[in-house]
Amino acid sequence: MGASPPGVPVNLAKRKLRAGQLVLGHAVFEFATPGIARILQAAGVEFALFDMEHAAFGIDTIRQLVSYARGTTVSPFVRVPTIRYEYIAAALDVGAQGIWLPLVESREQVERAVQATRYPPCGSRGIAYGIAHDDFTGGDLQETMRRANEEILLTAMIESKRGLENLEEIASHPELDMVWIGHHDLAVSLGVPGDIDHPLLLEAFDRLIQVARRHGKFAGRGVTNVASAVEWVGRGLNAITYSRDIVVFQTTLARHLRQVRDAVGRDGEALSGG
Repeated sequence: MGASPPGVPVNLAKRKLRAGQLVLGHAVFEFATPGIARILQAAGVEFALFDMEHAAFGIDTIRQLVSYARGTTVSPFVRVPTIRYEYIAAALDVGAQGIWLPLVESREQVERAVQATRYPPCGSRGIAYGIAHDDFTGGDLQETMRRANEEILLTAMIESKRGLENLEEIASHPELDMVWIGHHDLAVSLGVPGDIDHPLLLEAFDRLIQVARRHGKFAGRGVTNVASAVEWVGRGLNAITYSRDIVVFQTTLARHLRQVRDAVGRDGEALSGG
């Protein structure tokens, strides 16, 4: 039957990005259900961003979510709550294929993250194999380390005025893969909270895309509607997260319930009979 493949799985979303394809993701904040990854796969999602910064997910829940995704074509990524080794290394050891770094403001922060995400010689991630991240297969240690370094996607979120000021040095780090627009925090930092269509924000978004391209990085952001997705892909984005689980569920349910109430009338009787 031939030799079995190496235990570190292929990061399908990263491969598509490298092939010049658009990748579409979804942010998961609330629904830590066994079926969530298969639901996302059936919907056409290529990566899931599991959130530890604003959601209540701890590492045990992240382990479960990542495990669900590893049985699908959905690449499991994790936004860690802060740029610290213990969060980053733990997420990777349970099988995350990518790390989103919140509130990146300096190259030094990227370097710390690189040290945590990459095995030597690229970083100083602690050695562990024959566990979840390589599907418990063990095998050749050097090949495991090489494959892990190759497949991990490292993303820096630019969410502040200082991050924008230091964007060139952040994006120039050779081990960083993608820069990401953190639009709500960035709007607050620039003095226009909630106004994500403000000219200051739009200028910042365009600059981020241009800087990313100049340094050979991918660029992405989250969107909540089709028009915004189409616009920003046209302006140069390589990846987007289309909304998050709470918003999609709540807004869709609310819209349908309004339609039901409008159809049956105030007293609950169907206006059209039947």
